[in-house]
Amino acid sequence: MASTKQIIGKSAGLTTALWSTDGETSTLGTVLSVRLVNTADREPLPSETGETEGFLLYDERDELELEIAMKSGATMPALGAALTVLGSAGKVLSAEKVRQYKQWTKIKVQATNFKALGAD
Repeated sequence: MASTKQIIGKSAGLTTALWSTDGETSTLGTVLSVRLVNTADREPLPSETGETEGFLLYDERDELELEIAMKSGATMPALGAALTVLGSAGKVLSAEKVRQYKQWTKIKVQATNFKALGAD
């Protein structure tokens, strides 16, 4: 499914949304925080005088960032693995061990749902 290109006029802009949850359970552990940003690349559309009077949106995507407390020794999510949160299914692009304390490890996972790729 191809992404729809969209021209946004002078008074409109991108919507950025942030949500957080506490204590949500995942198969990895306990989700401490979630950040979901709906975004796209953009190209300015200049007027004849060179001022931006609009822009073209393309490559729409949801960018997900999670902090998770998991049992130490548990397997980190693999790059390219599917991850679904807040209704958005993305692919894991990075997984980082942030801190370890006794039997708990805090990790940060970043995933992206590229809208043009569609669902698999």
